[in-house]
Amino acid sequence: MTRLIAFYADWNTIVSFYMILLAFGVSVSVGLIFGILPAILLLSPKVRKDDGLLMIACLMNCTGIVLNRFVFTVVTLAIPVMPFDKFVSYLPTWQEWGIALAVIGYGFLLFSLSYRYLPVFPKEKELNPGMYGT
Repeated sequence: MTRLIAFYADWNTIVSFYMILLAFGVSVSVGLIFGILPAILLLSPKVRKDDGLLMIACLMNCTGIVLNRFVFTVVTLAIPVMPFDKFVSYLPTWQEWGIALAVIGYGFLLFSLSYRYLPVFPKEKELNPGMYGT
């Protein structure tokens, strides 16, 4: 199909049908292994009560999110598909790094403030009376 399009458009293409098929297969398998499987595992009460299985399912879920974002942003931008495109490398500027670090810093600040002032552990005062002076 890509050769047909490239022939009629008079383009030299570097993406073959098999490359597209391979990319689709990888995307589907990542979706199944790191998307559907953790969802099925987390539906089971047995998995949710076992700390090890719960950790594995949650890590699989997070890995699936990261791989999904990687495939849809980095990989699709890395290979030029048009004949007039060229390979271009990208390095974030200091302003972009600063914004990213600020977002992470605000997340840590929000987490620490919520840990300090919200009743995350409501029985903590009862369990550690020496720590709170009661």
